[in-house]
This record gives sequence, structure tokens and C-alpha cells, in this order.
Amino acid sequence: YLGITLTSISIVAMSCTVMTYVLFSELRNLPGLAVLNLCASNIMFDLTFLASSTINMPRDDHLCLIAAILAHYEGLAAYFWTNVMAADLYLTLGRWSAAPRSPSKILPRYMLYAYGLPLIIVSIAVTIQFCGCTGDFTIDYGLLICWINNPTANMIFFGIPLALALLANIVLFVKTIVVVQRSTSCPTCTPFEKAVCDNATFHLKFDRLFSIITFFRYVTQRDFSR
Repeated sequence: YLGITLTSISIVAMSCTVMTYVLFSELRNLPGLAVLNLCASNIMFDLTFLASSTINMPRDDHLCLIAAILAHYEGLAAYFWTNVMAADLYLTLGRWSAAPRSPSKILPRYMLYAYGLPLIIVSIAVTIQFCGCTGDFTIDYGLLICWINNPTANMIFFGIPLALALLANIVLFVKTIVVVQRSTSCPTCTPFEKAVCDNATFHLKFDRLFSIITFFRYVTQRDFSR
């Protein structure tokens, strides 16, 4: 019940964030749109988790299989959006003199990465699940719980991508912090530079918090799948 309660709170909080960005158009810049996509992915992941908790196993094992695949994709997509936010912060702070980037040009590239790469990973996992071409190794979607039940597959197709994304986030965070510290101590910085740094600091804290939450969620899922 604790997991369901915390997940429900997460859905409400993320939904409020989405509504805030929807209501105030000035927030829907490139970083804001990244936050929207991150929240949407996380909401879908949480909803899938709640729905899977109501599935009656083994009677509805096919539903559990579908929920496991969806949760796998949504969890990866949500975490990869933290990658997008970390990269966007660093790129923004590193190009003071450049003109503002157009969301219509940059956002599709971000979406291709954050939604496309998880699709490739999950597609490979689903192929292994159903092809029967890998010997004794299988993904075990929805076998006991609505998740990846094979610990090795869980590590390869979820844990390692998350670890690599987390490592990239840490590197980008450190670089961004260095830039922010330099700019805040710079008396000659323009108002634009200081405004970008203030915005970056907020998104940096948000992204770091979400990265930590998602990583510990993975650890919990991995323990359940053993």
C-alpha cells in the first residue's frame, strides 16, 4: 500500500506541474517542454504501475505481459528525458552570445533521442522474449510480477541504460555547476546570462532529484524481480 500511496502522490504532483506549464505559455520554452515530456512519461509509468497492481495473476498474465513492456518503455523514456534536460542546461549555459534556440527545431531531436532510444532497447528485449532464439536466456516479462523478472535481463535492458544515463547526467551536472558558479561570481555578466543561470539552477535541482528517485525505483524493482 505504501508504494501505491507514494505513486498516487507522484501522479498528482506531476499532473500539477503539467497543468502549470500548460496554463502559462511563457514557461513553454525549450527547457519547459522538456519538463513537460519528462512529467508526462513519468505519469504514464506511474499509471502503468498502478494498473499492474490490480492485475490478477496468473489469470490475466497476458495483461501483465503488456503492462511490463509498457512500464519498461515508459521508465526508460522518463529517465532519458533527464538526460535531455541535463544536456540542454549545459548547452544553454555554454552559448551566451548565440540567438535563442527554436523549440520547433531542437525539440524533435530531443524527442527522437528520449523516445527513440528506449523504443530500440525495448524492441530488442521484446524480440528476445518471443523469438526463442537465445537459448535459455529470456526477458521474462510479466512472469511473476508485471516487470522484467529475469535479473540478468533487468540489468542489461534497464539497469545498464539507467547507469549510463546517470553517469552522463553527473558529468553534465558537474560541468553545469562550474558554469553557474563562474557566472554568479561574475560582476560583468549580462541580465540575460544571470536569468539563464537562475533558470538553470532550478532545472538542475529538479533533474537531479528526479534522477535519484528513478534510480532508487529501479533498485526496488530489481529486488522485487529476484
